[in-house]
Amino acid sequence: MEFRSCSGVKYWFDNSTGMFFPLDPILEEIINPTTFGQTATLNDFEDIDRLYYSKLAKKLKSLQQLSLAEKHPKNRPDEVRKQLMRNGLLQMTLCVTENCNLSCNYCAYSKYYEYSRRPSPRNMDFKVAKNALDYYCTLIEEGKRYNPYRKPAIGFYGGEPLLQFELIKKCISYLEDSYSSYEFLYSITTNGTLLDDEKIDFLVKHNFSIAISLDGPQCEHDRNRVYKTGNGTFNDVMKNVKKFMDIGYERCHLITVFDYKSNLFNLQEFFNNKTMPRISIVTMPTRFEGCTYYTQFSDEDYVNFKEQVETAFTWYLDHVDMQHTFGSFFDHLFGFSASKFLSSIPMFIDRRASLIPYTGACIPGRKIYVDINGLFHICEKICPNFPIGDISTGLNFDKITELIERYQNSLDLCPDCNIEKLCVECYCAFATDEHFTKASQVCNKHANITRDLNRTFSIAEKSPSLINSLAHDYYSWVSKISATMGD
Repeated sequence: MEFRSCSGVKYWFDNSTGMFFPLDPILEEIINPTTFGQTATLNDFEDIDRLYYSKLAKKLKSLQQLSLAEKHPKNRPDEVRKQLMRNGLLQMTLCVTENCNLSCNYCAYSKYYEYSRRPSPRNMDFKVAKNALDYYCTLIEEGKRYNPYRKPAIGFYGGEPLLQFELIKKCISYLEDSYSSYEFLYSITTNGTLLDDEKIDFLVKHNFSIAISLDGPQCEHDRNRVYKTGNGTFNDVMKNVKKFMDIGYERCHLITVFDYKSNLFNLQEFFNNKTMPRISIVTMPTRFEGCTYYTQFSDEDYVNFKEQVETAFTWYLDHVDMQHTFGSFFDHLFGFSASKFLSSIPMFIDRRASLIPYTGACIPGRKIYVDINGLFHICEKICPNFPIGDISTGLNFDKITELIERYQNSLDLCPDCNIEKLCVECYCAFATDEHFTKASQVCNKHANITRDLNRTFSIAEKSPSLINSLAHDYYSWVSKISATMGD
């Protein structure tokens, strides 16, 4: 696939190998499908450059042929289990409640998401939590023969999990009494409104990784993150965030959501401030199958937002040579997004050697999400119609294998896609109430990928060291605050 940077330099992405090349006119001529990979001698060309590029093309052709070979292992329950014992079991997340004290406009459990569950007053009881934790620890023990250094990680999720603070305390006490030989890693995702002194003391004492939702200054945050009364939550969240900053607790970090109505420069100014915790995740409301959130915006909203993004990127590109503290909103929006393209692409590693050859989907069970009834799910994001086990029978490897096959069968575009190595979509993007929608019906990523590659290489041209610096800084930091965020 060809694309250009803002400076007009043309590049070529070779999907078979996952490699990028500046597209020299000679190379562009040689990789023409009618001649690509043909042998050449010095006499065939006017200069040594043509011979060099011809040999390069020939080597790439050989790599492509290796890449295209059918070599991925067959999806079998025993193979799935082996893969999870070796590389999975990264975290068990307990949904301790479906209840929430907020009514955020873009909530993934709101009316805007057809296939997700709805908020309810239902809570997980301790018996369900205990059985889930016992099973997870059993898996961790079994997996020691494959990965003896893996540390068990337990997450707490909701709804708003701090509504079930007593259950969280009971779970921690049980784990530390019953599995004292393990060094557990704890995390929680919270809206930040219920963090009184007692809760903060407990979370800090147990070294929790604490993800707090904060969408920027008050005018931005209170537009979407509101109580059920419609009142904004900014002042309450900031009061509690300040408590963590005052005690210097470094494992508190922020999740930030923006949409077409957001003022990106307001967000940049607000978060580019050392008195704030660092952002760990910047995202827009998810666009899963059945999502209608974006129908509330007008065409004018979209055009204005698109223009604002381009203005913000131009500003960022003009300032990349300035000294960076890293972690600003624009660093996440542009710089770190660029670094992921170049630092995370599996160079020379072919996904066809895995059980999931296409998209960025994991093997179900890599992380285990437990709902209030004790059913196991792939993660907290997917709709509840694809369980992969339960607390009574454990992970169902036959069902996981079948689910992988069903998912693979829905990816009808992927074998012929020329950017499939750049794809980060997963089950959530295709899942409905009972099946996975065909990729040909929902995938429209080419334009976005081309745009993102343009930005990536424009930044890399302007500041070659920034890409690596951002990636190194982010992953070094995130490895200290979370067991699983950077995996």
